[in-house]
Amino acid sequence: MASSANGVAKMNACMGNATGDLPPHAWSVITYNAGLHDCDTRERVLPDAYRANLKGIFEVMKHGASKAVFVTTTP
Repeated sequence: MASSANGVAKMNACMGNATGDLPPHAWSVITYNAGLHDCDTRERVLPDAYRANLKGIFEVMKHGASKAVFVTTTP
């Protein structure tokens, strides 16, 4: 687990697209949850950076999936 900044850095690899060869919409649905670690004092991400991180993550996800879903709660 880590902050959304880590998610941005590793999103291509997590989707199986480290080489950039993943065809568009290779995944049917991708769900993503981020934010809990961004509030942690050790990994703090300020709101503007958090917003930019989520946008960057979504840009990668929307290429790789037919549907990208952000989950806004953590169990």
